Amino acid sequence: MSSGCGDVLSLEDLKTAKKHQTFEAEVITGRAGGVSSGAEIDYSTNSATGQVQKTMPAILRDIGFQPASFDFTSGGTLTTDDRDKVIFNPADNNWYSWAGSLPHIVAAGTDPTTDTDWIPRVDPSLRADLDAVTADYEAFKNTLASDSGVSLIGGWTSPEAFNVVPDSQAAAHANSKALFNMFESIRAAGSGVVWLKPGAVYWVDYLNFIPSNCTIMGNGATIKHIDPISSYGRGGLIVGSSYEWNYDKAKAAYLADSYPASVLNTGATDPTITQYLEFNQSFVQAENVIINDLRMEAFFTLGTSWGGYAINCVNAQHVRIFNLRTKGWTQSLNFGSDVGLSTPSCFDVKAFGVTIEQPDLVRTYYSLGFMANSTECEISDWNQVVAMTAGTQNGSAASMNACKRCKISRGRVPSLGLTVSSEGVLLNNCQLCVVEDIDIRNCTSVVSTFYSLTEFSTTADRNVIRGISGQGTRLISLRAKNAVVESFNRVDDSTIEIYFGNNNCTGNKIRKEPLSMAFGGSNNQAFFLQNNEVKGWERRYFYLRPADMLIYDRADTSSMNDNITVASKTGVDLQFLWQVTPGIKAIDDIRTFITFAANAQAAGSNIAISLTQMAAFDGNISTSALVLMTNNKTADGTTDTTLVAQASSSNVNGLVKMGDTDNTDLSAVTQVGLAYSHYVRARMTNNVNFNYIKHFRIAGYI
Repeated sequence: MSSGCGDVLSLEDLKTAKKHQTFEAEVITGRAGGVSSGAEIDYSTNSATGQVQKTMPAILRDIGFQPASFDFTSGGTLTTDDRDKVIFNPADNNWYSWAGSLPHIVAAGTDPTTDTDWIPRVDPSLRADLDAVTADYEAFKNTLASDSGVSLIGGWTSPEAFNVVPDSQAAAHANSKALFNMFESIRAAGSGVVWLKPGAVYWVDYLNFIPSNCTIMGNGATIKHIDPISSYGRGGLIVGSSYEWNYDKAKAAYLADSYPASVLNTGATDPTITQYLEFNQSFVQAENVIINDLRMEAFFTLGTSWGGYAINCVNAQHVRIFNLRTKGWTQSLNFGSDVGLSTPSCFDVKAFGVTIEQPDLVRTYYSLGFMANSTECEISDWNQVVAMTAGTQNGSAASMNACKRCKISRGRVPSLGLTVSSEGVLLNNCQLCVVEDIDIRNCTSVVSTFYSLTEFSTTADRNVIRGISGQGTRLISLRAKNAVVESFNRVDDSTIEIYFGNNNCTGNKIRKEPLSMAFGGSNNQAFFLQNNEVKGWERRYFYLRPADMLIYDRADTSSMNDNITVASKTGVDLQFLWQVTPGIKAIDDIRTFITFAANAQAAGSNIAISLTQMAAFDGNISTSALVLMTNNKTADGTTDTTLVAQASSSNVNGLVKMGDTDNTDLSAVTQVGLAYSHYVRARMTNNVNFNYIKHFRIAGYI
């Protein structure tokens, strides 16, 4: 193994040192891997040298001793039958037996070297061999922690090389600064790779900033952050620097040993909203960062605390995050921001494979993450295991705002949790963004769109929503313009598939026929169907000849033809009926041209048109039809005019659906009728010769 500062150490050198360390731990503890959870072993083989050594517990058993179930750190009790027990002392990696009287209480933290009744039971030659291994490893570790240590191994290092103590909550404060020193070493070197101990837990109490050209190999290790609250920058790992999350402020706090402290820097300036980092490279604060196989956990000492971000990218570009697991965070991921003066941007920041084991149960913003003021960013292949707490503030899975060409895809949440918001994925003020292959249950909406900035409402740069499934109050809620909704499928009958949420909702293209729709805003249903393209609800005109609708004899007319007119006869009333064909789902407008004869005013001639519905199938001849739309004109000296009947928002919300059994009549009273029993009806009364009713136009939805 090389250890001189003039040599260049390889990754293989680091692995060899690790093999020596594992061999030492196995020999001392008698456990596979040298960890308490390892299986008991009698022999250990140094995989670097091939040396085979009997373990200390096995040697002790051979000479009549048995390892106790506790050590000097934890403490315990030796009974009168425990004369053959030996106790391990982690402080010097030695085993001791008790020569004094029994029973004997061993207090936690006892130092056996200060009492002559504690007899060491380790073979001196074995101890010498192990000490040599330990010295070799310690020398190598010290080299890694030296100023040139990172460069010596081609950029590879580890937290332990900078005296980070894994698996120790008590070491959290010191660990934070040790990690700062590690990242500063990489920053000074210009690049580096961090190798975390597989399965280790690194406790910290302050955030750290990852420099450019840095790769973190997490190996399933956990960084566990104590109290990552907003006043201390929300904790976690920061890639970049900004007004709200400022590297210089954190560095000053570390150097002054005044951490944790605020990292807000009012002297720093972020790009403004839509001043994207992609096109404004002077704002770049970090780039070329990779994070692999890391677990991030937030730990709060008070049950009411909340607010942490696990990984926070600000003014950063070309970042990749793979196989991230999180627990207890208000947000797992944050790319950019959109709040006040805190408007950092990101470019080409992407995360693949995120598992939210448990969100912050006190309050969550976006359990998965938030993208803002950014371009070409993505979060894909993610899932959430535990639901957010019902009734808590905010509480959605993911959101994008003021973004272009960003993507959230392939997400699974079996239960989001009915928080105040409970939105799955939100698209706010976005262009050319994609939300696809999302399945979320137990929520208010699986996907929602919002709009407030005019520049994001163009028809040329539409957002795409596709492959959406789930269960909740609504599947897709639209409150913005010009999205293309390609495919969706509710998983229960109670979920509304498409919700038109407010009057902003225009210009959207719904490429699949919804099984159900609901409407908000102040406009009626017809407004939304006319101002959005909805498959299965295309508004079309149908034209009818009055001669085909006439239910009286031709002899009751003055004239009629096979084109567009029927003329009345003095003293004879006429009635016209047309049954709405099955292919029409709804009607919102009926109109016809009429002409009154010169003497029609004196006779009180009247022409009325209506949309009616059968009230019941009961054989009762006195039951009248329900009148759902109507208008009429009495002759007043005007000869030619257009007669129009429309559904009004006061009775049927702008249209009449043929499949509805409940409809509000003209008196604003809900009446129950028969579905698919609607007719267009016209009546001409108090006629004189040659009052004309002409062709009809019906506005229907198919």
